[in-house]
Amino acid sequence: MHLDGEQISKITSYAGLGEASLIEEIDTGFSNDVFTIDNKYILKSWDPKNIHLFRKELWCLNTLKDKVPVPKLICFDDKGEVAGQPYIVMQKMPGIPLINAWQNLKDDLKSQAVKEICGYLKTINDLDATGASELFNQIPSWQDWIEAEFRKNLQKMQESGIYGANTIRKVKIRMDILLPALKEQNMKISYYDVHFGNFLIDNNRISAVIDLERVEWVSIDYSLNWVNRMSYDPEEYIEDPKEKEFEKILPLFEKHYPELFNFTDLEKRLEAYTILSEMRFKLKELELSETST
Repeated sequence: MHLDGEQISKITSYAGLGEASLIEEIDTGFSNDVFTIDNKYILKSWDPKNIHLFRKELWCLNTLKDKVPVPKLICFDDKGEVAGQPYIVMQKMPGIPLINAWQNLKDDLKSQAVKEICGYLKTINDLDATGASELFNQIPSWQDWIEAEFRKNLQKMQESGIYGANTIRKVKIRMDILLPALKEQNMKISYYDVHFGNFLIDNNRISAVIDLERVEWVSIDYSLNWVNRMSYDPEEYIEDPKEKEFEKILPLFEKHYPELFNFTDLEKRLEAYTILSEMRFKLKELELSETST
């Protein structure tokens, strides 16, 4: 469900922002409709079927406002009464995505940026979500949960024909080898969408943490999934990357948040997360293709 001009006008009017003179869509790195309004505000909307993600972002904006540099909440509609779908209007934060600045930063500033990010991840890990338990999965066993997600997605891929029978068999064999490594766990509220497109930098300091819908009760090393992807596949996030600049990312996270790495079979764990992510990407591409058709 894509917001049109009439819907956006209703939202800006309801939010008391007046008639917007400049509305620009942000189409990089977001799975939602995201717009800047007069270069002062961010409008983000959700498909109603993803209302759980909306509620998580709303919870994070309210819970973290005095602890982490998150956008200030202006207004929201969780029922779609104004524009037909849920949305949040928030302050536009200063800075540019860290991914765009990374290659031009000196090593000491890179280390400082990752140190700040790790501090914010620790703050989120320490959150008490007792009063918001309905927002988060109840996961007693991390290994069982990952295995269930894997089996579910593998079945979808088999039914859709994305993977042939031989590929399905190979993936299943590999995951059977990797899954025992996930028995070890350190479960906390975690922000797991940790790539440098979701952190803004201004005057060489992290000025904002954005796109906060990907927060869940998971083993804390799950936050390394996207950090790991940046280190070996930076083309996914930026054009013409200097490979060696991104190879340094994981060691910096280990330096500033060693607890994320404190798992016996971390390499196997990260491989399992990568396989699961790739499966989800393939299924999402298929869904978008079918919707477009």
